[in-house]
Amino acid sequence: MKLSSKHPIAFVLCLLAAGIFFLAGSGRANATQPAANVPAIAGRLAAELDSQLARLLGQTEAGYRNLRIIVTTPADLNNLEDANSLSRQMSEELAYWLVHAGYQVQELRRGAVLLFDPDHGEFLLTRKRELLAAGEARAGAVLTGTYTVTPRAVRFNIRLLELATGETLAMSNATIPMTGEVRALVADNAGNAFGMGNAGMRPSSGTSLSIGIRGETAADIDGADSASPEPVPPSPFTTRAY
Repeated sequence: MKLSSKHPIAFVLCLLAAGIFFLAGSGRANATQPAANVPAIAGRLAAELDSQLARLLGQTEAGYRNLRIIVTTPADLNNLEDANSLSRQMSEELAYWLVHAGYQVQELRRGAVLLFDPDHGEFLLTRKRELLAAGEARAGAVLTGTYTVTPRAVRFNIRLLELATGETLAMSNATIPMTGEVRALVADNAGNAFGMGNAGMRPSSGTSLSIGIRGETAADIDGADSASPEPVPPSPFTTRAY
């Protein structure tokens, strides 16, 4: 207090120095906190779905995770036939988490042959229906969802549907801040970031769902030549009380 009465200028300088030190410390603390990223957010989304599924079925991990899942690409909520690089990356990260957790994830894009391109590399995955390896992919559930783009963020809503009934088994959502990296992924398709979409674009591979026994539903891929010979594993849904 004596410093403030006798040396007011020195007192003010001390306050300014203390403020600068505090802000610098806050900046260092914030810098050590990891920024939100797609893999981390996808992991939280998948973990929440997994937790809800466990509560729904009331089984051990070995029971409810013995489930064959088809993972699809989240679609633009305003145009359900449109997507972008961010949503495609999100589906890849979700599939990674599910496989790592022990779920059986079906790869719909597996081609019938390995394609060699001298200029680009070797490829097995495809979205062209005439090149798909199997005409039928059997699964008990499908992972799907939507996203909404705003100037400041991208909001994802992900849900796990039982194929036989269309029932929503689990649902989670998360928001990704609009960073420079995210903006580039969102705007990769012309018009996506501005709501224009790809109006009139026809999908290269259509799917139809055939209703069967719970846990034994097949997603038939139009245009493919052969059916999958793989047997359907026991589904945890056969133990549910309906």
